Amino acid sequence: MKRLLPICLTAIGAVLLLWNLGRPALWEDEAETALRAESILETGLPRTSLRGVLVTVQPSLAAHEGKPSGVWTWNTWLPAYLVAVSFAVLGRTPFAARLPFALSGILALWLSWRLFCDGEDDELVERRAYSAEAALALLALSPAFLLFCRQSRYYALVALGTVLVFHAWRRLLSRKPWGALALALSLQFLLHASFAFFACACLTLALEAALRLDECPRAGRFWVAAALSLACAAPTAWYFLIWDRPGNHA
Repeated sequence: MKRLLPICLTAIGAVLLLWNLGRPALWEDEAETALRAESILETGLPRTSLRGVLVTVQPSLAAHEGKPSGVWTWNTWLPAYLVAVSFAVLGRTPFAARLPFALSGILALWLSWRLFCDGEDDELVERRAYSAEAALALLALSPAFLLFCRQSRYYALVALGTVLVFHAWRRLLSRKPWGALALALSLQFLLHASFAFFACACLTLALEAALRLDECPRAGRFWVAAALSLACAAPTAWYFLIWDRPGNHA
């Protein structure tokens, strides 16, 4: 029964995420993601304009959204490329635009369940029956989680990336193999979903490491993870000029 319950809860979350996913029509920000995907299918890169028409939801900042070549760099590109792949396979529909993010939400649910189960193994946490299942149920039935993961935006990728970072951090703390690499790759996923949340994750992990004064500063694996993460993020940060944002970056 205890093994069947998380499967049922994840299935319920999947149904709620996928039910009538193609309706209503894409709203303004979702349409922008879809049009960036369309420009990828035409030119290979997300661009600030499509067939000669400027694509933006914030006209006052349009001059800052891309490079002189017309490549869009206001945010990183993972959401647009996922939608482009979905369009190429399923056609250009609201369902296809939202499907990659709904699937990311489902994966985030399952990985969250694994994270909740791992948390029960902590020595400082009092074990309570069905606590992991209760946490999964709260997430799977959360209106906010369902609403955001059903949109053709980066929100579901942020949820998935955050869970991946938590898994990788726990792996690093427990001295399991490839913990540093897993953390670096998880942070890169978050960076390419939305660099603002990448920055939040880095600051959070830095604070956590600072609070573990008897462990993190003295263990080489943490410095390796930090070096790998920064080395992988630096080219993206430089290309997108993520420090130069006059307004809302999302």
